[in-house]
Amino acid sequence: MAVVALLITVALATTSVWAQESESRQERVHAAVVVTLHGERTPLLLSTPSELTPLGAQQMFAAGTYFRRRYITASRDDGNGNSNGSSAAVPMAGLPSYQIPRAQLYIAAPNFEYTASSAMAFTQGLYPPLSQSSGNPIINEQSVLANGSNIESPLGGYQYPRIVTPSDLDPISIFLSGDVGCPQYTISGARYFDTPEFGALDAQSRELYRSYQTGALSGIAPSIAVGYRNAFNIYDHVRYAKTHNRTVDEQVSDEELARLRALAAERERVLNSNLTATGGAAEGGAIRAVAGRALATQVLGLLSDHVDSQGTVRKLSAVFGNHRLFMAFFALSRLSDINPTLTLLPNLGSSMVFELYSVGNATDGGRQGYPDESALKVRFMFRNGSSGSEALTRYPLFVRPGSLSDPSWRSFRAEMAQIMFPTVGDWCNACGSQRLFCALFRGDNEPGSGSSRASRTGGRGGMPLAVAGIIGAIVTLAVLALVAGAAFLFGRVRLRRAPSRRQSALGGFKGSEKLASDPDLAGGKGSSINTHGPNHERVGSWELKNHVPIHGGESSQHRPSTMESRIDQHDDPAVNPFAEPVKAYERV
Repeated sequence: MAVVALLITVALATTSVWAQESESRQERVHAAVVVTLHGERTPLLLSTPSELTPLGAQQMFAAGTYFRRRYITASRDDGNGNSNGSSAAVPMAGLPSYQIPRAQLYIAAPNFEYTASSAMAFTQGLYPPLSQSSGNPIINEQSVLANGSNIESPLGGYQYPRIVTPSDLDPISIFLSGDVGCPQYTISGARYFDTPEFGALDAQSRELYRSYQTGALSGIAPSIAVGYRNAFNIYDHVRYAKTHNRTVDEQVSDEELARLRALAAERERVLNSNLTATGGAAEGGAIRAVAGRALATQVLGLLSDHVDSQGTVRKLSAVFGNHRLFMAFFALSRLSDINPTLTLLPNLGSSMVFELYSVGNATDGGRQGYPDESALKVRFMFRNGSSGSEALTRYPLFVRPGSLSDPSWRSFRAEMAQIMFPTVGDWCNACGSQRLFCALFRGDNEPGSGSSRASRTGGRGGMPLAVAGIIGAIVTLAVLALVAGAAFLFGRVRLRRAPSRRQSALGGFKGSEKLASDPDLAGGKGSSINTHGPNHERVGSWELKNHVPIHGGESSQHRPSTMESRIDQHDDPAVNPFAEPVKAYERV
């Protein structure tokens, strides 16, 4: 305990010194990965899918605006006209001020409405409409028409970012939400509910939760579900109701809400930060921190892409997710050991930042002025919320006694390799997952497929992002083909070609082969053709259902009735139904 207390004191003191030193020395930030918690959403306990609220959109817009000032516009203003030392500008060379840089900006979020919408709102703050950011909604030559006029995008030059939202069939989805679809994570968590620790907290908090059954949770959850077992979902719902419902706001005090938050934080800490708990399989160490391990793969992969390209791609990456990413990574990187506040639930809109930087003008061995790997360092920062008053605080990663400085790029890469999943197959094996793509990747976790391989491939499951995406698409098509095949075999589904409705514009018995020089026989005045007998050929033959009248008294717009249509399709109207029937003519 004494060592931990000493580390906390030194770390806090070092943080204030870092803020001053970063301005005095010549730092060059080359790339950054910003991992942001989604904004406020509707509660998970509701029957409808959760979605981002207007307040949540404002939180994400504020977060995007904050990082725009830090990396793009080089402003020290906190947005309220005040100078904020914690957001000291560190502009990145190569990031344009107004127009979204497609090759330099990477945005990814899990395939949920509220996370994808959070990414969109964040990007609106990062790169707002051109009329707001530059006063000129014209995008160079793209806006110029052939006649010399200019045209702008809707909403004053609104910009449309590309946001990666992989489905569950896509292998890269695990690096955004590694706990989803992970059976061993679920099994390990379920074991906690049988422990004495859980039983004690459940008993102590039973009356507190019971008091909400007739209040904020009335009609929302059955009584059996109201308790410490569902602490996070209950806190999530009560917090939302207190924010948006005046009655609940008056009923639930701030102290009660803080108590619910503390219980939720304890539950989530145990389920996502316990590094010794295992799943049901022999493998799976730190299985409860699986979300953080998957995130580590994503972060290292994005920064490796940038370093490998000598700074030509991935300057700024924005990744979005839930609170489990934060709590799991804080435990894996030992940040929660030096700062107990990092064991609590992060505020909505919080961000943790990984910045790749160098000091001075070190360019040894670099291409296009890019420094050598030996000159690169990585610093970690955390901002607990998105309001203007929240500071971006610096923490030492993978701290050890006597070493509180930022790790070098090589040291950072080695440390991340110890906690991440080198390949998709490693995740599949640790989780015992039966996802479709796992069958393709289980052979990846071979000797020699560790961190070096992850670095070369961008850390995304042992292969480039594009290849992983293609495999995901192939798996999707294969599933659709299997479903279609099953429908054909067992559902007796058949495909048939619909009868052609095309008609020759010229009509007649020759149909589409009829030429203009081959008109139907049409008897008229003075014609020798009998138009009232049974053997004539009419204009627009009935075989093609072109009901052109043959009697002068009928309009060409006449629509025959159903019965008339049936008669017309089977009998010649010129035949007298009361005449003598046709006599058979037999001849031997």
